[in-house]
Amino acid sequence: MLTQMQIRIFYRLIEFSAGKDSSNPLPFHEAYFYALEAVPMFFAIVVFNITHPSSIMKGPDAQLPGIRALMKRRSRKMGSEGGGELLVAKSTTYTSV
Repeated sequence: MLTQMQIRIFYRLIEFSAGKDSSNPLPFHEAYFYALEAVPMFFAIVVFNITHPSSIMKGPDAQLPGIRALMKRRSRKMGSEGGGELLVAKSTTYTSV
């Protein structure tokens, strides 16, 4: 998957570094675009849809936090800074506490 993304990066680097004159065929032919940009990115997206990177990466920081953990961390951060307002949801309106 990284190889496919690197192919795309190299393609873009070569395409933009050579300019848009007639000596550079990359901007003017769709076949290069599809072969070197769209196809590698398609396969990378398919791989990400089949297996999530966190299922392969192991370790204490490999798990992505849930939305509740992120909200709790954000509220702690805002409370420790002092002077920051904490918004509390009451039905569909927000009031300042």
